[in-house]
Amino acid sequence: MWNEFYKFAVEMDTSNIHYDIPLIKYHNPRDKEKPVYRTLTEMGFPHDIKETSFYYDFKLVSSFNSKTMAHWKRKLPKFEDHYLQYLLVFGNREKAREQFYEDCNPYGISKEEADSCLKNEVLFTLEPDNAIEVIKEFIFIIYEYAPNDFGHFAMCYGLKNSFAYDRLYQTALDILQTKVDTFSLTPRVVQREVVKGTPLIEIYHNIFKNKSVIKETVKSFNRDQFCAMPVGYYQRKIERILLSQSGIDYTVNELRDGIQFDYCIYKDGEFLFAVVNDKMLFSYDDSFTSIFEEDDDTPYYPEQFEAEIDKIKEFDNECLKKGILVYHISYLSLDEYDMTVADDIRKAKKDLDYLKNLIETGQQYSSIREYFREANEDDDWEDDEWY
Repeated sequence: MWNEFYKFAVEMDTSNIHYDIPLIKYHNPRDKEKPVYRTLTEMGFPHDIKETSFYYDFKLVSSFNSKTMAHWKRKLPKFEDHYLQYLLVFGNREKAREQFYEDCNPYGISKEEADSCLKNEVLFTLEPDNAIEVIKEFIFIIYEYAPNDFGHFAMCYGLKNSFAYDRLYQTALDILQTKVDTFSLTPRVVQREVVKGTPLIEIYHNIFKNKSVIKETVKSFNRDQFCAMPVGYYQRKIERILLSQSGIDYTVNELRDGIQFDYCIYKDGEFLFAVVNDKMLFSYDDSFTSIFEEDDDTPYYPEQFEAEIDKIKEFDNECLKKGILVYHISYLSLDEYDMTVADDIRKAKKDLDYLKNLIETGQQYSSIREYFREANEDDDWEDDEWY
């Protein structure tokens, strides 16, 4: 039967499926406020499942599930997915059910048990035309919003999580897999959010739970493209480093104790430390160029540069009084020392004393000077490597 369904899927025209739906307020799974779950029509789609309530014996459903357990443990398609394929290929409920019964028979499943399963999942009275209409809506959703995870889409966008929706969504995926590599759809939703300026951590929590794909999608843009986006090249570089860290979350542009921080780092919901991007200090500027003595490799730093370092120290001391540790990242450190920045954050999240030591001993400021000195020695900045 797969060959017949494959032929049906290949012949189905999905090229012009579009709906003017003002989608859809995100729900962050970490929010305490519970989302309002809606049906497809309540979300604005023109078609929905015509649900019919049936009495079914829960014991029969349990019996069906236990008899098919060995089947789905081998990660084979669920029987209910087979039923939907038959429904689309035959275009007739009665023929689809007969084929479904034949599939169930070798497992000792009775017609009553099979019918109870279909009634439980609101597929028993589903008409072929109605199924196709809803599948097209899910194809639109997959293309535009959530490539391969119905449950996460339902949670984040407030769609009612029902068995029938789940089955129809999976069938829509099966159809798309005959036309394109489904995973090639994955960056599409991520690309759109990156261009909009959505923080990468929000994309991860709310839209697509694959950090590698998110980071690679960001990496696919060049510097010129970032110039037209609300969040620039270096900010995204910092976010890529933060997103790579396991066991932590971060917020962007958080106001904490009256001070604005570029990033605040959290572990298990508890604040750890802040990260500041010293962009005002480290733009490449002739006025900050270090001067080397002919007989000495030790650079001399202009007074203006040292004055900026003093400002950073004052800022850090003010934050320390409020119990906030600050880690500084300069543009030059991102150009030359991506791995050092990542390593510092990795050590700081495990042990805050490491960051305290960087601040108290002045190592953080020495590193800033070193970044600045080496960048002035080398004019070839353009071919950076992404972290």
